[in-house]
Amino acid sequence: MEDRSRILNLTPRLFDNCLFAMLPFVRGKKIDTYNFNVSPFWVRIYNIPLEYMDRQTAIDVGNAIGELEAIDWKDRNGGWTEFLRLKIKIDISKPGL
Repeated sequence: MEDRSRILNLTPRLFDNCLFAMLPFVRGKKIDTYNFNVSPFWVRIYNIPLEYMDRQTAIDVGNAIGELEAIDWKDRNGGWTEFLRLKIKIDISKPGL
């Protein structure tokens, strides 16, 4: 289970320069019910004024792009960071988003 979680958390993957979507296997679930059109991506958002570098801004920006999954707050030794890092589920069947 630990290896499964680690592998699924490292998606998306590329195979032969093509996106390779992975979803957790659910026993008894039919293959045509899985949604391979949505994939999580880590996105960096730059140029946000310091007064807006907060959780609510991260939620608003993430949800404007897709479905927000996680917010990464790695702040360099307690100082301000230069970007928001968001994990967002994006519908890859819609180009240009």
